[in-house]
Amino acid sequence: MWSGIRRAVAAGITIAGSLWCAQAYATNYGPYRVIGYNFADRSIYSVNIDGFGAGNVRAHEPGGGGGTVCCMEVPRGKKTWHIKLRYELTAEQYRNNLPNDVFETDIAIPPLPDKHGGYIEFYFRPEHKIDARWAASPTDPRNPNALPAN
Repeated sequence: MWSGIRRAVAAGITIAGSLWCAQAYATNYGPYRVIGYNFADRSIYSVNIDGFGAGNVRAHEPGGGGGTVCCMEVPRGKKTWHIKLRYELTAEQYRNNLPNDVFETDIAIPPLPDKHGGYIEFYFRPEHKIDARWAASPTDPRNPNALPAN
């Protein structure tokens, strides 16, 4: 008798877990890896995308200055992201113990052809312009503002 109850409980737990996973899988796209490429003239100390910490992005680097951060999900039906950038301190800010400059904006979420993986690349351009795009694998941005290697 107890073995029948145990089997029924185990089956119930398995079904409930499967339903929860299916529901979670259905409400979000992803997970996506995030990469930032900085074509601007100033390093970004922190990138925040709708509360997701996407690391930092150095300026003047040949590969765009950013690493890969894992893993961000995109809620189904969401049309925009709120981006918050906290810039690296300038020499004057550092000397005078001033806070980082912060820039916030909303950008359109790009088309996501693969709903369950890939990369979302963020391009930080001069004058606070930010573009995003989906990619199957990381691209080489060929940063035109990169400083020559020493």
